[in-house]
Amino acid sequence: MCPQNSRGEDTDPDKRARFNAESEYMQERWAKVCEHDPFYNPNLTLDFEQPSPADPPRALRPWNDYIEMEDD
Repeated sequence: MCPQNSRGEDTDPDKRARFNAESEYMQERWAKVCEHDPFYNPNLTLDFEQPSPADPPRALRPWNDYIEMEDD
């Protein structure tokens, strides 16, 4: 069941405040875990709810270390 179905829309100021407080709590509690989720594609951003390409990519590029070693 979706939260909107169980408690209605969050358009009322009190409901909106509760929703914002819940969202902040979840971000504080789980942000570090979500940043290192092994199942979330590192090429996607964490900044938006909908998956979209990260700019710059969050993925490590191990070949860059190799290229830098060759340049030295």
